[in-house]
Amino acid sequence: MYHTHRILALPLLLITLAFAAQAGDAVNVDELTHSIIALPNGQRAEVILYKGINYRVVGVEVLVGNNAADPDVCFEAKFDSVTLPDHIKLFGSPGELIVEDRDTLKFAKSEFKRADNVWFCGSLRKAKDGRSVEFVVADLQRQLPDLERYIKRIARLEKKFTDETQSRDERMIVAESSIDLGHRIDQDMKQAMSNFTDFDRLGALRDKAYDIGLENKERALRSDDADGFFALAEQWKELRRKMPKYRLLVLKCLELDPDHPRASRVALDTFNMDKYEGRWLRREQIEDIRKSKQDDQAKLDQATKAKAERFKREQEAAIAERSSLLLKSEQALCTNDPKARDGALKSLGEAAQNSIDPGFGEKAVEILSNLDDRAAVYPGLDLASKSQFPEVRRMAYEALAWRSVVKEDQETALKTLSEALKAEKDATAAKVGVEALVALDSKPGISTLIASLNTNETAVQNEIIVGLKAATKQTLPNREAWESWWSKNK
Repeated sequence: MYHTHRILALPLLLITLAFAAQAGDAVNVDELTHSIIALPNGQRAEVILYKGINYRVVGVEVLVGNNAADPDVCFEAKFDSVTLPDHIKLFGSPGELIVEDRDTLKFAKSEFKRADNVWFCGSLRKAKDGRSVEFVVADLQRQLPDLERYIKRIARLEKKFTDETQSRDERMIVAESSIDLGHRIDQDMKQAMSNFTDFDRLGALRDKAYDIGLENKERALRSDDADGFFALAEQWKELRRKMPKYRLLVLKCLELDPDHPRASRVALDTFNMDKYEGRWLRREQIEDIRKSKQDDQAKLDQATKAKAERFKREQEAAIAERSSLLLKSEQALCTNDPKARDGALKSLGEAAQNSIDPGFGEKAVEILSNLDDRAAVYPGLDLASKSQFPEVRRMAYEALAWRSVVKEDQETALKTLSEALKAEKDATAAKVGVEALVALDSKPGISTLIASLNTNETAVQNEIIVGLKAATKQTLPNREAWESWWSKNK
């Protein structure tokens, strides 16, 4: 259906310009200068330069409006008849035209017949009633017959769309012009019912015009224009009955904006879709996804259960071997070879780190903390502090703090403890190390706490700040403040 309410419709880049009645020579509008201009309201319009005047291309429906602000316009319509003394009546369109030049009126009466295609250019002005407008004809000319005219216009539109130099706005205007051509052809089809051959050919041309306009309108849309894609979908449905294209563009709209109100309603009511995890999917797809997730979760639960059972069996075996392993470790430490003893201390630390028996780890930390060897601190207790069990790490932190009171071990023990706290993710375990450092009541202990603030774990950092407040009686809120304070007071 032709949209007669669009007052500023841009019918076509390709209209056949009227000849001036007094001159008598035909003028081909396609050979005149066509331009796209910006209007004062920001919209863009097509104009045709003729005899030094830029005539804005409008639809014939401008005659039933009341806007005479832009007087120089041109449009196409079908001729009906001349009504004296100075009017031309249009066929199938409302409104009458005023012809003040008597020769022009005489020419129209003698040369035009009913339903001829005619191009008019002239001026809009306010009518005497002040509520409507009237159009004063400057030039008019018969156009080509419908079929020939539309075939040429569609060919020109197709050629126009191959011009890659067009801006997005220019391409959109041409696309709308092609859609308007489809509307015009559709209107003409209503007057061709008695000629079935013309009716079918006009129908094919109308559909082609719509296809050209809609396809190229999609090319002109911004890639993020959700509203534009939905409006285009509606046009494909209304003008071409292309439901697959309609569905594709509605879904494109929902990809850009899953909460788009109108597209969401279409997906829900027409496509039998639901929004699931932020995406619109067919209901059977959602059921398949849910079933797949349930199956995956069941497999995961089964694998987790099997892993836990396997760990339990292995841990029970490790607990059974605890005494034997501790005995072997103690025997390895009974050597006068310093190199061998250092190796045994490292091996005991590694065993504490890797054992799946937390009881073994605790016993290993106890042994390491009581040995008068620097290697018992590093790498022994350093390795033990990396155990997977928080109870083992807690013992290692206390042991490192305790060993720091030994002058020879102080630097190594505190540095090892600081690195361990920075890597700790369990705030409860970190709290034990922090409290052990606070209990030292010393500048080295406070320095270690300050260095340990450089952690990515907020909860651990908070425990360290609590410890610093207790040790220093200061109430600073964050790492930066504590580091600044320490730089001035250490």
